[in-house]
Amino acid sequence: MLKGTIPAEIRLLTDMEVFLARDMQLEGPIENIFSEWPIIKDIRLDHNRLTGRIPVTFGEANPMLEVIDLADNDLTGEIPSSLGSLPGLVTLRLDENNLKGPIPATLGNLTRIGKLRLTNHFLYRIYLF
Repeated sequence: MLKGTIPAEIRLLTDMEVFLARDMQLEGPIENIFSEWPIIKDIRLDHNRLTGRIPVTFGEANPMLEVIDLADNDLTGEIPSSLGSLPGLVTLRLDENNLKGPIPATLGNLTRIGKLRLTNHFLYRIYLF
């Protein structure tokens, strides 16, 4: 069982397709280690104590992502607009964090999305006329 911070050595697992570390008592910032995993499809880090901002690299370096579950942590900042560039994303759970700011319009590009949870935040939508 993983505990504490996400070990830096995990970035060496470049053939990782699924990373499940739910409810593992992980704490500290989410590092950009996931940018080292070009074929990752499923990242589930919900119900931990992760802090900091969601890395922009989730949307830029991981084009195969289908599931991102970061629910019930202590993440802050805005939702990266790069998440809207993930053509195969079917699940995006960011609920129960401390995110704020606009909901990126790019999330409208997620044509395969089946589950989108953004509850319990200080988010707002910008309307363009």
